[in-house]
Amino acid sequence: MANPITWRNVGMPNFGSSNQLQIAAGDQLNAGIAQLGRAADTYRQGQIDTERQTKDFNTQNFLKQINGFNDIDGYDQFNQRINSELGGLNASQVDAAAVQSALQGRDNALRTDALQQQEFSDNQAEVAGRPDTRNANALIAAGKFDEAESVINGSSTITDKSTLLNTLKKARVDAREDKFKMDERTRTLDLRAQTDTALGIRNNALQNVDDPTNLEDYVQGQLQEAGVTDAQIIKNTIAGLQDDFNARNGLTEDQRKSLANAQSVHNSIIDSTNQKIDIMSGSTPTYGDELGHFLDTNNTTSSALKYVAEQSDKNVSWYEGIDGLDHFLTGGDSRWGGDATKMASNALNTAKENLLADKGLESIITGPDGDRMLGAAVKYAMDSVANNDGSGWSQEEFQKQIEKGFKLYHARYTSIKEHEKKLSDLVLKRDTLQNEADDSLRILENSFKRARRQGQ
Repeated sequence: MANPITWRNVGMPNFGSSNQLQIAAGDQLNAGIAQLGRAADTYRQGQIDTERQTKDFNTQNFLKQINGFNDIDGYDQFNQRINSELGGLNASQVDAAAVQSALQGRDNALRTDALQQQEFSDNQAEVAGRPDTRNANALIAAGKFDEAESVINGSSTITDKSTLLNTLKKARVDAREDKFKMDERTRTLDLRAQTDTALGIRNNALQNVDDPTNLEDYVQGQLQEAGVTDAQIIKNTIAGLQDDFNARNGLTEDQRKSLANAQSVHNSIIDSTNQKIDIMSGSTPTYGDELGHFLDTNNTTSSALKYVAEQSDKNVSWYEGIDGLDHFLTGGDSRWGGDATKMASNALNTAKENLLADKGLESIITGPDGDRMLGAAVKYAMDSVANNDGSGWSQEEFQKQIEKGFKLYHARYTSIKEHEKKLSDLVLKRDTLQNEADDSLRILENSFKRARRQGQ
């Protein structure tokens, strides 16, 4: 019996040959693709080479045209044409930068050549006028414009006077502008410096000046000493100065109270002294009528002896002696048994000698009031003896009355002078107290103000 067919006894087919064919086909396909890639690369390289060659050719063509162009007068038209042709080509067709550089270089070269040619031509004409031209240029450079103009206009060898005259004109304008700029710069710097100086002076015054009484005068004086002369700067510096000072230096309520209390104490002392002065002024001693009416302003011993002569009821003529004291009369007086004025003069001389011997009276007799007081004493003696029953009409008695009268005057004079001295001393004390009080209050107020300024 035959065996049944199962998967166990059925053999597998052999695909080896088929697989080898597939592998071979794959290799051939890969080789073909690689060959196609190389062909494409070769084609692209060819295109790149062609573009490069075209760009080089076009660029060289432009450069040859540019380098071969020699007409300076037609250069602008030539330049426009080249740029127009460049505009129709892209960056892959021409090196536009190289062409433009060549255009600029050719323009420079042509202009240089033309300039050299012109310079050569001009140089021939310039040689003849060179001394005057150099002279004119030197004068222009030195700023001597009028002299330069005279040289140019008077020269017969300068061929291009217009150029030199234009140079001269421009130099004049430049010089004026430079001077104006320099003046303005100097003025600006000066005003700036003045402003800074003025501001410093103002701030210093506001910060450090204690007494604002003459604040503006003080600041103006400081501005003048510092050389600040601009009227507007001075005006601005002074403006509002007093208000700013008051704002910075105003006292607080406590400070004002302290100042008022100190003022009250000082016023009390001053008022007390003024009361004493009033009392003393109302009790000033005088000479009294019996003595004072002889002490007129023009009283002297000469006028007193004349008074004796007048009172002796005699018509006399008299003259002034060397020492200004002796006055002699012609005629006699029966009451004195002789010349009344001569006896009075002798009595005066003796009385004066006796009085001078008294050291306490010497300084008064020889002082500025001595002659006036002696004259008053003579008049006093004359009135005294005239009122007697006749016993006083002797030279000795008259002498004693002169000495008595002088001592009376001296005693009253001393009393008056002592009173005047005390009153004067009291007034001086009052004034000193007032000044000291003013100084003390000012110092206190200034200390308060400084404390305010310093933020204490």
